[in-house]
Amino acid sequence: MGYMTFATAYYSRAHARTGVPLASAEELDALLLHLSTQTRRIFVQVYFEDDPDMPEFAIGIDGDHGALYYSGRNHIGVWYTHNPAITSIGLTDYENSDTAIEMPDNARLPLTQIRAAAAEFFHSHGDRPTSVAWREQA
Repeated sequence: MGYMTFATAYYSRAHARTGVPLASAEELDALLLHLSTQTRRIFVQVYFEDDPDMPEFAIGIDGDHGALYYSGRNHIGVWYTHNPAITSIGLTDYENSDTAIEMPDNARLPLTQIRAAAAEFFHSHGDRPTSVAWREQA
């Protein structure tokens, strides 16, 4: 039957040890919507704890925009979402449990696309979403 669909999100010191359990893509989406209302940029790591081949997947949330990070499975290396309309080569800090995590400015996409890709990640049990463009970090 495969894996039970259950993921865990890590983003704040309050949940650093156990994370926030996510039983559905809808619960992940509700978390992303909640984090989008915060005044600071937040970096959320999402794992399927029961998957020995678990990829690294993270979501940067910055109000009505966001960025994705992926590494693992068929995509060895470090991959970020890519927005060709953004020409800046700068980096933006996101916060994860009081630690600053840098993500490329040109990884920023509208939150609607980030939310759809996060749902796709959840439903596929960890495959890299195909609904967004990706770029490998050099």
